[in-house]
Amino acid sequence: MNSKKIVNTLIVFFLLINMMLFVTNHFYYKNVRTISKERLKMLERVLEKKNIELNASIPKSKKMRKLYLAKPNDREKELVDKVFKNGSREGSYIEGVHKHTDDNETLIFNKSAENGRVFYLAKEPKYKLGRDARGVLDEFIEDFKVDDESYESKHKVAFDDYEMHFMCETYEGENIFCNELIAKLNKDGIVEARTIRYNPIKFGEKMFDTLPIDEILYTFAYEMDFEEKVKIEKIILGYYTNFNLAGSGYSFPVDPYYLIYTDGGVQYYINAITGKML
Repeated sequence: MNSKKIVNTLIVFFLLINMMLFVTNHFYYKNVRTISKERLKMLERVLEKKNIELNASIPKSKKMRKLYLAKPNDREKELVDKVFKNGSREGSYIEGVHKHTDDNETLIFNKSAENGRVFYLAKEPKYKLGRDARGVLDEFIEDFKVDDESYESKHKVAFDDYEMHFMCETYEGENIFCNELIAKLNKDGIVEARTIRYNPIKFGEKMFDTLPIDEILYTFAYEMDFEEKVKIEKIILGYYTNFNLAGSGYSFPVDPYYLIYTDGGVQYYINAITGKML
């Protein structure tokens, strides 16, 4: 009888210990991923000394997996057919640069520099502004996507005579920054754009803790040297790679990155796991 009571007592004791550990870990990681007011004030003081103003919302760090991508497909034929719907165009092919043009629009595929990158130019906008930019951007996206990918607008920068709209693909709820569509709009509509798309395959199984944003911004502050005041306008978590980082083979793993937009639309990428800045 006594031995049974001892066993039951031990079971209850270990259950209580496990519950305490769970609660402690929950609040520990919650505090780590959320920047306190004191940490935020300290961060702002450091940034101010480095000529950086923080105007962006602070994202929480979280657990993320690596994303496996394949290199971009050659979408030349599909995009040429979609953009030049009447088929009337001229083509030139010089040292890997394929240029297609009619009397108004131009598509350029620079295959020697970065296969899959596409540049678009228009003398007079075919994609014209209506009541707002969203409608014309949606129409443009439909013509410039080949698969069933989904793009979302992430940032906009307004200049005196035009706006720059930054869009990226979302895949299973996550941003893929390297799958970008950037459009320049004047008062009439879209006059320039560039796009590229790596093919998302799957997420890895292992979860990684991303670094808290204050560690990321300390890296940004101490690796940059701004002579004039720079404003951080937006910070987003997602995935990034480029021509130099992309691996070989059918697919390669890509780390999560923090994307930092400063005024003027300048983009900076910092690895959310290692803290290394590109």
